[in-house]
Amino acid sequence: PFKSVPEIYLRKIDGNWLYSKETVNNIEDLYSETFPLENYSFKNYIPDSLKPKFLGMAIWKYFGLLIFLLLSLVLYRIVSWIIGYFLIKILRKILNNSSVIDNYINPISNPISFLIVISIVSFFLPLLEIPIQFNVWVSNIIKVLYPITLTMIIYRSSDLIADFYSLLAAKTETTVDDNLIPLVRKVIKIIIVILGLLYSLSVLGVEITPLLAGASVGGLALALAAQDTLKNFFGSITIYTDSPFEIGDWIVFDGGEGVVEEIRVRSTRIRTFHNSVISVPNGILADLKIDNMGRRRFRRFRSQIGLTYDTPPDLIDAYITGLREIVKEHPKTKNDYYEIHLNEFGTSSLNILVYIFFEVENWSQELKARQEFMLEAIRLAKELNVRFAFPTSTLHIEEMPGEQSLTPSYSDNRETFFNKAITYVTGRKSKY
Repeated sequence: PFKSVPEIYLRKIDGNWLYSKETVNNIEDLYSETFPLENYSFKNYIPDSLKPKFLGMAIWKYFGLLIFLLLSLVLYRIVSWIIGYFLIKILRKILNNSSVIDNYINPISNPISFLIVISIVSFFLPLLEIPIQFNVWVSNIIKVLYPITLTMIIYRSSDLIADFYSLLAAKTETTVDDNLIPLVRKVIKIIIVILGLLYSLSVLGVEITPLLAGASVGGLALALAAQDTLKNFFGSITIYTDSPFEIGDWIVFDGGEGVVEEIRVRSTRIRTFHNSVISVPNGILADLKIDNMGRRRFRRFRSQIGLTYDTPPDLIDAYITGLREIVKEHPKTKNDYYEIHLNEFGTSSLNILVYIFFEVENWSQELKARQEFMLEAIRLAKELNVRFAFPTSTLHIEEMPGEQSLTPSYSDNRETFFNKAITYVTGRKSKY
């Protein structure tokens, strides 16, 4: 009948369940185990006036319970003081780290003290020999206090595990694992509470197997009813583990772009460049194609510098050489790869292609580096007296009365033109 006491068992004899002979023979041993202290000696000193029964229990036992509770309270104070003062004082000298003690030792000192007092009380309580029905309630309370106190100690100690992983996460380059720590902390505490509750129920004799089976069926029904919520939850796990972006990254996705501001269990909040906030469910975001602009190691800058058509070729060549030197000397440019060339004949300008990369961490630094390069390009143009072109239209009047015509006259033939062209190119061949 009692799983915790297998020595006590029944036998079916002539259709009746009776205590076995072995159980009867073990009564004295079981009694000695239940009442380990000899408790008959102090009964002789109890006054006869306190021996009558009230509500099924002797009056002296009520006073004994009251004294027992007062002594337990005093004992708790003493143990708590010993742990809270002497033990912590010793640990301060050994560990030489007050933050560890304040964060992890102090929160569990009181539950440990309470657990010690419960153990002492459960050992001495049989001295009172309280009636069986009342003893059932007292013993059940003491039984359930054990797992509750242990759960409380483990619950408060779980911060040590989370903080340990926080130290490991702080050493990594990414910030996603830093954001994962609060979620892990909550999950660990929820698991501890659930296991502590199941342990308390099992101590009280409640069969937890049917509860687990019912919970699994209820969990299945809940999962079917909350598919979107679960999808978002697993989407957040995917984001944390796969790490497609971090807080502070500029991302572009189907439906918008902006800077990641917060990654929650259900959704991710993104601050757009209009200063509005987009809340995207993690289940959807995990399936989207994300262009993480924040993880660019180099940021491209492509532009055209237009010079006027009357700029001498040698001056253009000198200006391009100067631009290349600016790129080489700038501390934020990728100076082993860049393209700066006279690129095209524009409608109203000779266009120089500028194709360079900046090695910066964020958009603000990129804009600053762009500004520095562009200002240097302007200063160099001023130094060389290079003029920037802008859209212009020139009106030529071919003939005016009394003026020479602006239309050129060509007297050479086709063969002469070809010879001049080939001679010029051949003479410049070594320059290419």
